Amino acid sequence: MFYRGIRESALFYTHRRAQSLKTAEQLKDYLASDQRVYAITTRKRLARLPFRPYVVERQGDKLLISNKKSPWSKNFRVITEGNNGMVEK
Repeated sequence: MFYRGIRESALFYTHRRAQSLKTAEQLKDYLASDQRVYAITTRKRLARLPFRPYVVERQGDKLLISNKKSPWSKNFRVITEGNNGMVEK
């Protein structure tokens, strides 16, 4: 799942498909699932969300977010907005 049109070459090369969510409300509804779900977004778009999903992993500006803390990620981070931009805790 992608939030706001991120395009990944990995999808092309692995012949996988992903849906793109256009609004924060669609993303919130998707993350409201009882099952663990994931989406990819950017730091800038995460900062604009009116809610804070779990950030499971980061690579450059892209973030893997989830509705639940991931048990397999040792690099789990919570990213919040601070006075000087995004802050990792």
